[in-house]
Order: sequence, then structure tokens, then C-alpha cells
Amino acid sequence: MIAYLIPLLANSALAEDVYRLGYKHRVQSPTPPSMGPMTHWDIEHYTLNVWLNPDDETVEATTTIRATALTDHPNQIRLHAKGPLVHSVSSDSGELPFTQSVPFVIADVPATTPAGTSREFAFEYTVTDFDAETFIGLNWGDPIHTFHEPRGARTWLVLYDDPADLATLRWEIRVPDALTVIANGTPEPILDLGDGTALHAFNFDQPIATYLMVLHAGTYSHHVDTSGSVPVHTWAKPDLFETAKSDFANSATIIDQFAGLFGPYPWTHYANVTAPFSGAMEHTTATTFGESLIGEERAEVINA
Repeated sequence: MIAYLIPLLANSALAEDVYRLGYKHRVQSPTPPSMGPMTHWDIEHYTLNVWLNPDDETVEATTTIRATALTDHPNQIRLHAKGPLVHSVSSDSGELPFTQSVPFVIADVPATTPAGTSREFAFEYTVTDFDAETFIGLNWGDPIHTFHEPRGARTWLVLYDDPADLATLRWEIRVPDALTVIANGTPEPILDLGDGTALHAFNFDQPIATYLMVLHAGTYSHHVDTSGSVPVHTWAKPDLFETAKSDFANSATIIDQFAGLFGPYPWTHYANVTAPFSGAMEHTTATTFGESLIGEERAEVINA
């Protein structure tokens, strides 16, 4: 994050986010009042089912959440939806009426849920409008890649997009079957859907912030280093692959060095995934590393 943010700190809104992410989140301050739509629910888990259509650059998706009522009998649930067009909302009790007013979608919930009770809600939507002037959100090309920090997830996903809020995660990603997919968490076997597309699923069983969720889909070469305490993966475009392997060759040693200073690395694996932007971003288990850095002398320092 630092590599990406240093040139941009003159932007006061971004600087405010950096302050809140870098200091307030560490001391576990409450969510700011301006981001207070989830006062009655605690989201515990997301399943993000997304169908990426690169031919026409559209997304068809369903976000399913598991949430626990924080108060007795809440009658609404509100999520962020800045880019998605929501078509329906349902729960384990059936279809729910809803309204959408950017950047929110608000569903009416029967007031029958005691505090401490968990419910499931599903939001179905499409996304057809993507801002080509910014890399925040989902970016088309080879590779398709995402960048959410600090509040970019809402531009193409329905969720509670606040950096201080954490939940476990399951990705279900449908793409053309020629594409390689990398995302947060542990991959499951790829399911060939028999129509030229394939379903890639990833499970992340520890709480994660929305700004650290990531998805890559494209033409990648792959290397895994098992010499350290955790497997370390390199995913890079074929023309950058050998240079990227060299740049990241000491990653396992770096991780183990830091583990000796700060404690064990907390996840099952680590990966660097190249994408066409400047800087690098520490998406959990799948850091996005800018293609322009590959082969630079500073690449190893930024990796560390």
C-alpha cells in the first residue's frame, strides 16, 4: 500500500483514508458515523458469485451474506452498491422488497429476527458501466484484475464496503475456460461448465476487509517455491515470467525473516501476481505487483 500511496498523499480524501486505515483501525475505533448503515447487523461471511464476460465487459453476480442481528428485530439491511444494478434481494424467508439509491441498496426485512440470530441474504445484480479513467474497481484486459483500496469494492460488488469491517469469504468466479484465475484463499478444483466457461472457487476462512479482496483472471505462467515455511507463488505474464521469478526469488526467505521478528505468517500461502498498474498492493494471500516494477532494482525492496 505504501508503494502505491506515497505519490498520492496530497489528495486530502485519500490522506483521510490512509489515516483511518493506518491508525484508527489499529486502535479498533468504531466505524465513522458517515459509514453507519450496518448498525443492526454484523456480516460474518460473503459468498461472491461472479460471472465475468470479457467479450462485452459485463458482470453478472450474486452476493450472498450471512449476517447476525445486533439488535432485536431489525427491519432493514443496507449494503453498498455504487456500480451494480440490483435486480432482486431474497432471504431464507423469501423475496424482499428493496430500493437502490447510489451508493446503497436497502432491503426491507420482516421484523422477526431476535438479536444474536443469523440470517442469509442474497443480492442479484449486473454491472455494465466501468470507469476507464481509474484503476479502482474491476479492470478489463489480459489480465482482468481488481483494485479495491480503500473503497473500490462497491464499484462492481454488492457488500458492506468499509475498511474496518471484516468477514470470511468465498469466491465463485466464472470465466472463459482459457483463463487462469487467482484470488484470495485456498483454491478448489476447477469445474468445467461445458460451454466454454469454467468455475473457479476459493475459500478464505479468516476475516478479511473488502479492500483486501482481489481477483485476477488472465494468461499467466506460474512458479511455486516450497523452500520456506509456507508455499510462495509467482504468477506473471509469460513475457515477464523469468524476470519476475528472479525478482521474487528471495520471497520465502523474506517471509521467514519477518516471521522471526513479528510472529508466524498467518495464512496458508503467499503469492505475487503481476498486473498492469504502478506500485504494489498487499491483497491478502495474493499481492498485486505492478508490471512496470518487474526488472527494476527496487522490485525486491518493494516486495519485502
